[in-house]
Amino acid sequence: MASGNVTSMALRAMRANPGRLTSLMLEQLLLRLLAIFPVLLSLRGVAQGVSGWICLGLTLLIYAFLVMPMRFYAGQKMGRMLHPGLPADFGFSYLRCLKKGLIRLGMGLPFGIPFLAAMGYLAIGPSVLPMNDMWQPIQNLALIVGMEPKLINGGMVGLVLLVLMILLFCVGWLMNMPAEYLPLSGKQPWHGGMRKGKIGRLLVHFGVNVLLFLPALAGICLTVIPYILQNVDFFGSVLKTVRGVTMLAEQPLPLWLPLSLAAIFLVLYLPLCALRKMRNACLSAALWEEEYAAG
Repeated sequence: MASGNVTSMALRAMRANPGRLTSLMLEQLLLRLLAIFPVLLSLRGVAQGVSGWICLGLTLLIYAFLVMPMRFYAGQKMGRMLHPGLPADFGFSYLRCLKKGLIRLGMGLPFGIPFLAAMGYLAIGPSVLPMNDMWQPIQNLALIVGMEPKLINGGMVGLVLLVLMILLFCVGWLMNMPAEYLPLSGKQPWHGGMRKGKIGRLLVHFGVNVLLFLPALAGICLTVIPYILQNVDFFGSVLKTVRGVTMLAEQPLPLWLPLSLAAIFLVLYLPLCALRKMRNACLSAALWEEEYAAG
């Protein structure tokens, strides 16, 4: 099925189920906000006396045992929106969804370990390490490509590595995406044999979804980057710039900034996120129907 057909199917399903889809997206949003809440408290210095690693561990536990099962529940709901004849409600089994969610994490999370480790270091390192010790490993990344170990050189190498880590995580996670939207009971609907010959379609599908994410990303960049440029001196030493960014991150945000980001989220991110998720459901259903017809 072409990406255009998947998008058309997704839009039809969204038009037919505006209320159900809106409530489902808000439910999933609240669950994710709950999951990241401990980390946010740690980053803002609210959780005094509590290790940042404990906050990160709590976030991961909430994500594994609450967000992932409900993610599969949402996938089942979206799958039913593609078939008007099916009842909207069905028997929800937390244990079954938890099992599927943990399997999904076990298969996809290893691809994200480099990225998650890097982000954890950048988020928690400044609060537990001296400034020089914190940035020394990043500075030394320049040695990988034979450059002088300066912070600006290491930062450029680190940025390239971070982008590669993100791509690795995305592609690794994508390989088992249809499992979230296919039936939970009976024969495993997304297995190794079914993935054969479908990787190319999944990658094209992923590319379209990335394009649907770009408007929100552009809005965020156009809002946040000018704010950073106005408050951080980028014309002094690299270390001074790093200190400036760190200090800015620790300051309370001006009211206009979170309000602007909230508007971008509601107008540009959330509607297109719903479209991306529904496209996932449509592609998963199409792949399953093709497999069933072939069998």
